[in-house]
Amino acid sequence: MSRNPELEAVLQAQYDFEGAYPPNKAACRNSYYRLIDHYLEKYNASARATGQSQITRLELIEALGEPYREFKRQRDLEAVQKLRHIR
Repeated sequence: MSRNPELEAVLQAQYDFEGAYPPNKAACRNSYYRLIDHYLEKYNASARATGQSQITRLELIEALGEPYREFKRQRDLEAVQKLRHIR
């Protein structure tokens, strides 16, 4: 996966949100949606300026589905590797 800092930030926020303990879940959800909304506005501003179609929050989240699955798989593999080194 290519290393795009903006994409990595959104994927990490989703990963943190999905794995958060219940007391931290709301804060992680808010951080995730704040980033999603920021990049959604950034994309839509560019789309408006160039006459392209704008997208919704759901469309952006769906578009991030495959990159997120790859990101999560990589993070999970890293966690397993760390646990193996502890033993």
